[in-house]
Amino acid sequence: MYRHIMTTRHWLVALLALDALFIGLHLVRPVVPGLRSALFSITEDGGLPELYQYAKWFAIAVCTAGVAWRRHSRGFALWAVLAVYLLGEDALMLHERVGDALREWNPFDAPFGLRLDDVGELVTVVAVGLVFAALFAVGYRRGSDEFRHATHDLAVIIGALGTVGVGMDMASVALHPGPALLTVLTVAEDGGEMLVASVMAWYALVLAWSEWRAGAVQAPVQRLRPALEEALGLAA
Repeated sequence: MYRHIMTTRHWLVALLALDALFIGLHLVRPVVPGLRSALFSITEDGGLPELYQYAKWFAIAVCTAGVAWRRHSRGFALWAVLAVYLLGEDALMLHERVGDALREWNPFDAPFGLRLDDVGELVTVVAVGLVFAALFAVGYRRGSDEFRHATHDLAVIIGALGTVGVGMDMASVALHPGPALLTVLTVAEDGGEMLVASVMAWYALVLAWSEWRAGAVQAPVQRLRPALEEALGLAA
């Protein structure tokens, strides 16, 4: 058990430490000439932080697909599908494309001080969220207790992802912040997404690792809170 806890602790620390490194590099880019390349920006496309995010979504998809295969669970397979969607969303900038298309169409004036592209992005996120919510509702009703437990925990992480990803983005537009506050909100949005994605990737790894260690026995799924407490050394 000690070796297992130390292993998962190292996973979490490594993921979050790399996030912190990228966020730090982004913050010092303006004053360090060698770091001014978009390669080190957490807000630019095609940079190392973005590629790191892709790796997380891919790992989540693989791990949850492995749990789905091990448990013959369509519910866990749905989590893998969501991770694949998030990977595609990041790589193809789907909601940004919808926002750009709505801005060019210009069918109405955007409310609440938002821009049309912001409205398009928000509508896309909400629409996709409702589709997945409906699918998970069906899976939750038909799924096992183990799937429901894991879904409770993964849903909390997705909620946190939506809060930093959508909430901070809307705030940075609606509040009309100055340069300093805009920087804070931008880092909170993109950096927050990185941190939340790392926790989700770590939890998916823990789920897959627990399944592998269980062998032929189908053990209860590892819950998020006890796993975090163990990894952070907070468990009694």
